[in-house]
Amino acid sequence: MGKVVDLPFLVMSFPSSNAAYVQVFESQNQECFLEGLKRFFHHIGGVPCRIRFDNLTPAVKKILPYSKRILTEGFQQFALHYGFTYEFCTPASGNEKGHV
Repeated sequence: MGKVVDLPFLVMSFPSSNAAYVQVFESQNQECFLEGLKRFFHHIGGVPCRIRFDNLTPAVKKILPYSKRILTEGFQQFALHYGFTYEFCTPASGNEKGHV
């Protein structure tokens, strides 16, 4: 008999079409997060101009007042390399996460 294994996953959804793409990984670290984004870009054949994220630790080191964030260096370099702008959801505002 097989056993159930819980693994973290990354989802990119597209509000205009309700389409989504999912990647499952062994870990929730920055390497897996950025690899998942890279795979999304390859799968859709391009890079979205703007991406909205939850405040996940592979991208956000610290949340500051007034919607400011201290981002991880790896995420900043990745965003610059691929040329997309990013937004982050307001903490404790689940209503903003319909398409994260």
